[in-house]
Order: sequence, then structure tokens, then C-alpha cells
Amino acid sequence: MKTNYCECGCGMEVKEDKRFIHNHYRRNRPLSEEHKRKISISEKGKNVSKVTRKKISKVSKGISWEEKYGKEEAKIKVISMKKKLTGRKKSKQTRINMSIAKTGHIVTKKTKKKISLKNKDRFKDEKEREKASRLTKDLWKDANYRKRQVLSHQGLKQSEETIRKRVMKNIGKKRTEEQKKRIRDANRKPKVRLKQRNRMINHIEKTKFNGKIMRPNVGKYETSILNNLEQCFGYKIERQKRVLGYFLDGYCSVLRLAIEIDEPEHFDFEGNLREKDIRKQKEIEKELGYTFLRIKTL
Repeated sequence: MKTNYCECGCGMEVKEDKRFIHNHYRRNRPLSEEHKRKISISEKGKNVSKVTRKKISKVSKGISWEEKYGKEEAKIKVISMKKKLTGRKKSKQTRINMSIAKTGHIVTKKTKKKISLKNKDRFKDEKEREKASRLTKDLWKDANYRKRQVLSHQGLKQSEETIRKRVMKNIGKKRTEEQKKRIRDANRKPKVRLKQRNRMINHIEKTKFNGKIMRPNVGKYETSILNNLEQCFGYKIERQKRVLGYFLDGYCSVLRLAIEIDEPEHFDFEGNLREKDIRKQKEIEKELGYTFLRIKTL
């Protein structure tokens, strides 16, 4: 019995009444621009399943355009792609989607070098730098993007060489008055100060106290005064209570009362209470609504 083969040249068998396997008549067939446009319109908006995407990626993996289309056609395709992409503006959502897709993507050293060489000349222009800064600011406004960035960098340890490079980069770097002011204002924020205080306490506990809870030095008259107050109030007073990164000399949870014993070192030469003590009181009163009792020792 005579066997019929597909006329496209793939070498597959077909039924007697057919000349091609389904869609094989299109193979190696040059398409007009109008035909291509019609196909693209028909394919637009189609949802492709994950399985199909995986199949497509497997088929096209490791195949360059030169191998697929030939050298001359590949060059034409690259040029046309560049023309399409130049001046094309991406929406905020598109940029966010792109950043999501790139998270966890491992970039090789070769690719990093290529990107750095490409961006070297690009960011010499002030307008390009402003554009890039605007884009990053828009991205950082999104809370989900910030969370992803934090999670992606968690547990990452910098090598000694990277730390040295960062230090060397900032040596001799002169900041403008505006930049200095911006840094000062940022460090004055209560949330930033709270983080700094907690970080410092945790660091001291790890390095000096072997992970044990840190207890500050007790004043000369502190214990006797707090013992007398306990007897007067009839309630327990906690000693060296840690609140918002500060240590209170005494705290009564029933009365929501914060007690501070002001010894000579809490005052300046003129006899006024130091600024840091005033700031401490204001922050605790504002955030937690505690009432303060300050007792001055002679």
C-alpha cells in the first residue's frame, strides 16, 4: 500500500485524502505585510495558558534570531524592534509588572558588565538622570514594591570587598547644604530615631551582654525613692522599663505613670533640664499618653 507524506517536507505521514498535516501548509511560506497584520489582530488579547507558554519557551530556548531567520533577516528584525521601542512610554502598572517579573532573576557577570557600559554614557546627561530618579520614586511609592525589595534583600550578606568599595566611594564626597539639610530632617523624624535607638540597644545587647537584656546604671537615690513611692501608691512600680527605645526609671502600669529621677547629670550648667530628656518626655506622652512624674534630687 502506498504511503502519502506531507508536502511541506517534514517527513510525516498523512491520510490518503489529505496533502498536508494541519497548519503545515503555512511552513516556509512568505507572508505579505497585510497578512501579518491580520494575524496579529486576530491573535491580540488571546490568553495563553501556562502550559503553552512553557512549550513555546522550550522550543525557542537557546535559538538565536540568526539561526532562526538567517543573518540578514535577523539584522532587519533587530532594527525594526529598536524603531518600535524608541520613544515608547510605559505606564506605571507596566513598570511595576516588569519589576515583579525581574525579582529573584539571577543576572550573570557578563550581563551586568553590558548594562553598566550601556548606562555609563546614558546617565551623563542631566535629563536622563532626572527621568531615572522620577521613575524610581514612582516605584517606591507602591507599598507592595517596597515590601518585595525588603524581602529580596533580607538575609543577604555583603562581602568585605563590597563594603570597602562603598566606604571608598563616599570618602572625600562633598555634600551640598541642601543634601545635608535633607539628611538632618530625615534623622529628626521620630520613627527614624526610634529605629536608631532600638538598633543601638540590640547591638549593645549582642556584643557586650551576650544576648542578655541590657539594664542601665541605677542612680544613687533611685531605688530608695521608688521604694517609698510603691508604699505610698500601693501599686507595683517596674524598674528600668524599656519604652520606645528609651529606659524609664520607674513605670506604674495601673496608673499609666512614668517616673523619672532627675539627678545632677540631667541638667546643664544653667540648671535647665537637658534637651534629650525633654524630647524623651514629649515623645512618650504623645505616642503612649503616659503622665510624667519628675523628681529632682539635690
